[in-house]
Amino acid sequence: MKRVRSIFGIFTVFLLIILASFLLLSWQSTANLKASLIQTAQLQTKYAATLLEQKGKEIEIEADGILYGENMQNLYAAIENNDVYEYVQQINKMKSFFQERQGRTVGMSGMTLYWPKSGREISTLRQGYFEDSFWENNKESQWKSANKQEIFYMRRRTVEWMGEDQEVWLVLRMDQDFLYEIKEMAAGMDQGGSILMFGGEINVLSQKSVEQNIAGIIRQSNEKVCEVRVGKQKYQIVRSDETKNGMQLVSYYPTRQMMRQVRNIMTISGIMLGAILIFGMIYISLFVKNILMQMNLLTEKLKQVEVGDLTVQIYKMPKNEFAYVFRQFNHMVRRTHELLEATVKEQELRNEAEMRQLQLQINPHFLYNTLDSISWMCEQGKNKDAVVMVNALAQLFRHSIS
Repeated sequence: MKRVRSIFGIFTVFLLIILASFLLLSWQSTANLKASLIQTAQLQTKYAATLLEQKGKEIEIEADGILYGENMQNLYAAIENNDVYEYVQQINKMKSFFQERQGRTVGMSGMTLYWPKSGREISTLRQGYFEDSFWENNKESQWKSANKQEIFYMRRRTVEWMGEDQEVWLVLRMDQDFLYEIKEMAAGMDQGGSILMFGGEINVLSQKSVEQNIAGIIRQSNEKVCEVRVGKQKYQIVRSDETKNGMQLVSYYPTRQMMRQVRNIMTISGIMLGAILIFGMIYISLFVKNILMQMNLLTEKLKQVEVGDLTVQIYKMPKNEFAYVFRQFNHMVRRTHELLEATVKEQELRNEAEMRQLQLQINPHFLYNTLDSISWMCEQGKNKDAVVMVNALAQLFRHSIS
């Protein structure tokens, strides 16, 4: 019994080990998936930020080429010569040059030359596109955002003209479609998105409320990888390094949705494992119970045999290995009973044969000699010896009668 219970206990411990291993596997799979998603998001944001920084360098080089190029020199020459016709021709050439460069340069959608002192302006954008405040407090070379929807590169050149220093500003606008493509490239995750931050504060091109909320939260932290909660939803945040032109990409995705497939797989696996464990426990319980019932029955019958009841038999045979044990038990008890009866009968026959042999020994000649001896003892006065012989003869006859 103790051994059977020990087997049941070992199996229970084994099932608990399997359950613990499953829980550990579930935790490890979730952690690995989370780490893989973070690594993927980091690679995507890093690649997108690299493209954004390269495009910024291209725009800066393009600005220097325009400000110090041949077309700009010809335009200043026309102004100095006060040649109106040549001036108009150079302006038209400059606009054509702007449109040509704008069409050939990916990521650039607007060019403007502006002289603050005279108010002159050459632009591919509509007239009065910039407000007066846009031109205030600017550095010689800088990136700037306007209305949280557009990003510009501004480059200033100071030229001596007619004895005075004249400032001219070149403004190049980054193409919004290009910025949207960069954002989509940084997003990459299903049900996720990305945020384009400028100067660490300005959230550019974001219309979704969740992106505005996330931007507001991450402004208060410098962590590159973190989790934030917006309403009831938790988001994984992955930030790129800030580019030299002050832009930064932030990738976000809902943690719960991204882990859904793993949870579904682990849930299905858990249900299947739980069903297997429950079925195994029920099966083992019934198996052990059946073994204990057979063992108890056999023990009870053995105790009856122990007190001398050799008529004990097990009549109900199970359909398992115990049927053989029970048949052998019945055969053993029946055989023992038969051997015991044969031994008793043999002993009775032996006793009967001995008695017959004694009876055969008591014949007339023996009786004559015994009585003659007793008579002689009486004549000789040996009465005590005669009494002893008579008593012995009486016991012999009594024994033969019984």
